Amino acid sequence: MRLMNILAVLVLAPVLFFFLPGCSNSATPRPVMRQPLNPAVLQILRSLAKGHKDKTQLAFLADFKGLSKSVSRFNSYMSSSQGKLLKELKAWAKKHGVKLHYFYRPGLFGKAQKIIADDEGSLLLHSNAADFQKRYLVMMYMDYSWQFAMDKAAQKQVRKNQAGPGLLQYLNNAIAVNKQSLTDLWKLLERYHWHKSH
Repeated sequence: MRLMNILAVLVLAPVLFFFLPGCSNSATPRPVMRQPLNPAVLQILRSLAKGHKDKTQLAFLADFKGLSKSVSRFNSYMSSSQGKLLKELKAWAKKHGVKLHYFYRPGLFGKAQKIIADDEGSLLLHSNAADFQKRYLVMMYMDYSWQFAMDKAAQKQVRKNQAGPGLLQYLNNAIAVNKQSLTDLWKLLERYHWHKSH
């Protein structure tokens, strides 16, 4: 009788082990945020992801436009720093099951945004070397300013949402990178006697 009990344990142990909570081979559940992510913050994160990707693509194009040494250094920094930020944001999003696919909002406002984006891209793509550099610097200064504002707005909301230290760390890193980039861009723009309006 004792032998039968031992055999039963040996046969059933692997089955029980597989079905016991915490002992299965199932994927580790994603960390749950304490509060749902604010839809407005999610839209900002998607915009930031798109911004990082767009800047790395622009940096690749700019390498073929005959940049000055100082602008070329900034372009290399933009490519590497924005690539790192995109990787960091994607890692957080994957961990929490957040989709970062950007889409223009339906309606006239979204169509207007897409028209502006397409026009700016076309302008840079078809600019000669001399015009490209100036347009590149002006557009990037404006774009980094907007990105910096989104970072700050999202940072404030994420602290309230308690969305996890990973997202807050990403935003802190993005703020530091974009602040430095704005300083660098301003110095590069001084050669064109471009002045702030404030």
